[in-house]
Amino acid sequence: MNIRQIHKSYVNILRVQDIAQVLVKYGFSDILDSLKVGGALGLASKVGLISKNLAALTRPQRLKLCLEELGPTFVKLGQILSTRDDILDPEYLVELRDLQENVSPLTKETVEVILLDFYDVKSLDEVFLEFEWKPIASASISQAHRAKLKNNTEVVVKVQRPNIKTIIEQDVRVLTYFVELFEDQFGDPNGATNWARFFEEFISGILKELDFAREARLMSQFDSMFEAMNKLAVPKVYYEFSGKTVLIQEFIYGHKITEVSKLSIDRQELCENLIKSYIFQIFSEGLFHGDPHPGNLRILDDGTIVFLDFGMCGLIDEETMSLMARLFWGAGRKDFELIARSITKICTGSVLGTDKILILEIKDIVQAYQNLPLGAYTISEFMDSIETALKGNQLKLPSNLSLLLKALVTLEQIIKELDSGINLMDYLLPEIKTLVKERLGPSNIKGFVEAKSMVLYDYLAEIPEDLFQILKNIQRNQHEATVIHKNVGSYFSTLEKILHRLILGILISSMLVGSSILLAFDRSGNTLTYFLGFAGYIVAGIFALALIYFIVTSKDES
Repeated sequence: MNIRQIHKSYVNILRVQDIAQVLVKYGFSDILDSLKVGGALGLASKVGLISKNLAALTRPQRLKLCLEELGPTFVKLGQILSTRDDILDPEYLVELRDLQENVSPLTKETVEVILLDFYDVKSLDEVFLEFEWKPIASASISQAHRAKLKNNTEVVVKVQRPNIKTIIEQDVRVLTYFVELFEDQFGDPNGATNWARFFEEFISGILKELDFAREARLMSQFDSMFEAMNKLAVPKVYYEFSGKTVLIQEFIYGHKITEVSKLSIDRQELCENLIKSYIFQIFSEGLFHGDPHPGNLRILDDGTIVFLDFGMCGLIDEETMSLMARLFWGAGRKDFELIARSITKICTGSVLGTDKILILEIKDIVQAYQNLPLGAYTISEFMDSIETALKGNQLKLPSNLSLLLKALVTLEQIIKELDSGINLMDYLLPEIKTLVKERLGPSNIKGFVEAKSMVLYDYLAEIPEDLFQILKNIQRNQHEATVIHKNVGSYFSTLEKILHRLILGILISSMLVGSSILLAFDRSGNTLTYFLGFAGYIVAGIFALALIYFIVTSKDES
């Protein structure tokens, strides 16, 4: 172990002790007891001893204060947990939501030192014409100030807290240790609330938020996306003044979206524009803003919606989009087994092990909501039902879809506040139908078959060479075996024949399936698709005859 590793270990031990002492201070010594680390950390004598003031508070209130004292990593953890009703009880969620806003700001001196070091200047007058030291927003990772560049451009200066990356990386190592202990004692690796899996998502999210350069790139990407739509905007990024720890963006004169009463604009039009923006982000681009709370949405006087804070964004890849289409298609056809298979594959990456209980629960949910008229239910209600079913079957949506659903629930809440007569589902369902048509139509399936055929071809092409290499390795090392059968060569020969026939059988099956799909969509007899499908049948027939011949002649030889 080198000096750097020893130093890291030492820091970790000190931080573990520090965290443990704060937990004890706020009455969470039972957690240390459960993990069996209290005595090892020299804290056994303090167990259960908290001040009278803290003892008068509820456990959720003490948890919030505990996270605040532990620092920015734990404040951010509390913010994430405040949205996870599948992990914590409602009374905890209410308390932890206060962490979303009440974060102590950095001092003027601290901000000045950060900026002077970042720009490598002796005075901020070399960069800014004006700088307002009172922050306009303060969060666990950064805070924002209003300023003017030397050319008189009004900007927002987003400054990362000092040493925040080091602090978070250290806390992440310590938290990983605690989570591993927790999972060893109480964890269910297949459970819906698997803490290790939750923590992996937390680490991924918080490390992304630390990189302001990534956020700047996302802002530019969204700016390009929104050019195709009316009344949507993103603040301009000033790259020449920005980096990984400081982000300079255009200052937007606007109102919070919840302050729309101050403006003379059509609320219904505003809501429809916001909904259409998310439909475009999700279904057309596969990239969406993951945190559309009122503080991140500004409204200009002409009704333009400005998106702010791109630290939390989600991506939906082509495969996930297709699986979503299969899910919705199954719902429309009342094919509950297909829905369950699609959900299982989305959650686990495989359709193996789809439970009959899940199929029955999905059937109950879909039938219950299909019998209701549009507008009679909300996304939040529907997702509560789905999440309950997933949790009961030890399934959990991947982080990108979980973020998407939470974004839609937040969006729905904003829309209800702006115009209670608008239902988000009324707008989403037509888009879902379009998605199903596009993803499950003939042209898309044809492309899918072609793509998978090439993947299958690549795998099959490598099998003979891989098997030959395996056999050669076995033969090369057979002298090391303690027992060598005198007829081992004949066994290798037999094994090779079996594998060759297996490969030929797989090829025949693949060609028959692919040809059937192609001919199902084109029976005109005069197109390339029809020709390829028909040719596939002929080649498969030839291979099948060859396989039969090999089998028959092999029996004759024996």
